[in-house]
Amino acid sequence: MSLSVKILPATAALLAVVPLSACGVGIGTADAKKEQRTYTVSDRLTGLKVTGRTGSVEVVGADVSAVTVTERLRFTENGRPNVRHQVTNGTLEATYSCPNSFSLTGHTCEVDYRVTVPRALAAEVRTDTGGISLTGLTGAVTARTNTGSVTGTELRPAASARFSARTDTGSVRLTFGTAPASLTARANTGQVKILLPSAQRYAVTADTNTGKTRVTIPTAPGASHTVDAHTDTGDLTLAPA
Repeated sequence: MSLSVKILPATAALLAVVPLSACGVGIGTADAKKEQRTYTVSDRLTGLKVTGRTGSVEVVGADVSAVTVTERLRFTENGRPNVRHQVTNGTLEATYSCPNSFSLTGHTCEVDYRVTVPRALAAEVRTDTGGISLTGLTGAVTARTNTGSVTGTELRPAASARFSARTDTGSVRLTFGTAPASLTARANTGQVKILLPSAQRYAVTADTNTGKTRVTIPTAPGASHTVDAHTDTGDLTLAPA
């Protein structure tokens, strides 16, 4: 794997941490250290997979041939994230883990990702707590966060591309310049708003348990482009871009 790495440490005040056999537990607050790492992967890739825990993930499609990843770490003493990445069967996998530690002054172990990719690269993004932002992509996408919003702009998926976005707590807001072959959007608590080209017709399944449903895009049963959108609590909108 061909890559270059640049590490930029940042200084910050830090209070004492007492390590015990607990995972990510803290009492009170503490200042955190910050560190930024940037690396470039020039291998021929077919996919990207980012698996986070706490922190945001931003994926930007651009007219580039290599993938550039910036990791912004934030952590307290004995809580530094163990970041790692590898290429497996053509997919760049980036993730991190946190050490087992207990802090009387507050425990922090977070990583924000910003990844610039070739526009057509397939992307799978998952995080526990944090927002997901997607811009300028044309490939297949799977985005999943437990707590946080999923936003997408300037999305122009290929005719065969599938797109899936889900959050438990947060909104899903997506704007498409071309119609995906299939689109799935889910929110347990939050709004779902999707803007799609009006030149195509869509086979639509859309509903909300508590909220308003508004569908103003052209629809037709059996259409080749499918949309399946649902929220438990919140308004749901499918409208022309």
